[in-house]
Amino acid sequence: MDFDMKKTTTRQIFVEAGVSKGLSIWASKVLFDCFQELLWERLKEEKEVLFKDFGTLRLVKAKARERERDGLRKLFPSHYRISFRFSRTARDRLNLELPD
Repeated sequence: MDFDMKKTTTRQIFVEAGVSKGLSIWASKVLFDCFQELLWERLKEEKEVLFKDFGTLRLVKAKARERERDGLRKLFPSHYRISFRFSRTARDRLNLELPD
């Protein structure tokens, strides 16, 4: 499946994937709506990041990667070093308090 990510919505991708697996378009849309509702419930429980729209799912993925890195740092403290720099606008957009 080739998608133009600037023009394709998450729902369209999900529906296309469902149809390719043998689901009807209607069933794929219903499944996506249920998935989105469940995801929103899970996101509401997350207190670390304020989510404003469904597009901020990438922040959840970033948080998961961060937790994974933290786990690796605990396992290999002297062999696993990563430093991150956030611009002021990125910090403001994420609404996180990060040290300068």
